Amino acid sequence: MLEGRRIVDVHSFIAQIQKIDDHLPFHCSFKDMTVIKECRKGLNSCITLKCKMCNIEKSLWTNVSNEKTMDVNTSAVSGTMSTGGGHSQLEEVLSCLYIPCMSYNTFRKYHDRVADAWKETAERSMEMAAEEKKHEAIKRGDVDADGVPLLMVVADGCWAKRSYRTNYNSLSGVAAIVGYHTKKVLYVGVKNKYCTICVRAERLGKQAREHTCFKNWGTQQSSTSMEAALIAEGFSSSEKMYGVRYNRLIADGDSSVYKTLLDRRPYKNTSVLKIECRNHLMRNYCNKIREIAQTSNRGRNPIMLRKKIGDRLVRLRYAVTKAVIHKENVDKLKSVEMLKEDILNGPNHVFGDHSKCKDYF
Repeated sequence: MLEGRRIVDVHSFIAQIQKIDDHLPFHCSFKDMTVIKECRKGLNSCITLKCKMCNIEKSLWTNVSNEKTMDVNTSAVSGTMSTGGGHSQLEEVLSCLYIPCMSYNTFRKYHDRVADAWKETAERSMEMAAEEKKHEAIKRGDVDADGVPLLMVVADGCWAKRSYRTNYNSLSGVAAIVGYHTKKVLYVGVKNKYCTICVRAERLGKQAREHTCFKNWGTQQSSTSMEAALIAEGFSSSEKMYGVRYNRLIADGDSSVYKTLLDRRPYKNTSVLKIECRNHLMRNYCNKIREIAQTSNRGRNPIMLRKKIGDRLVRLRYAVTKAVIHKENVDKLKSVEMLKEDILNGPNHVFGDHSKCKDYF
């Protein structure tokens, strides 16, 4: 009757058996009952039992959830989504365990529920993070002329497909804004250039059925501009969402993001100042040195010199990193000028010329 294994919540299952046994006539017991049918709802089963003595029918579920626990279907779908899988992956895992899997439609139903719950939780978490950062800004006195708290944030974006610095044609991109002091997410945005249901309907020459369409970026619009658009949207919505303004942005060397913010002017009386991210500065610095070490420039750069530069790449980076750390407690204007001198002197220091090195070097 019950083909394959079942996922059973032992405690609730035993409790149901005891309850059934207590309500049977005195001359009958649970041992006299046999399974007559099963109704599966995903990974949860309702098993109907019938007594051989008095023909009484009773039902019990393999899993019973409460307010503190998720039901077995939600748990299975949530776990599959957390690992980046879908219905096919769940079906494959359960088939190896000899457990009947839920149908695709049932999986989609629970998938939508879990996705909505995750979205609601994420929004609530971001609101709490913004409120925390808002109070900290007021305590520090970081408030503009309009009385709106000013926050320093870190922002960056990425794509669903790696570009390898040449091929920027990803169909999806995401960007996030994170509070600098709290290290908590304040905003997340996604841009998609593709919708499967819309494309299928278009190929068949039909009207797309009613669905939640995630396409919010034009096919002709470039994938590279997704990051700038998303971060600008996050800045523009900060007052409406949290009642705060982002006045300082720590980001990579992508000038298009900052240009978009300057063009849109998200705040009337507050300008946004961009601060170069140290990690991206070092990455760009190393990329340029690596290019020098790998480019022959039509034979003008001897291979021996290029090899020596490549071998000392880590030391060149280390010299700049230490110089940055040394300037952290120095006056900002003075530290910028000193750091510029140290970066330019880095190659001399690494290759043995210490005539221009400072004492701390």
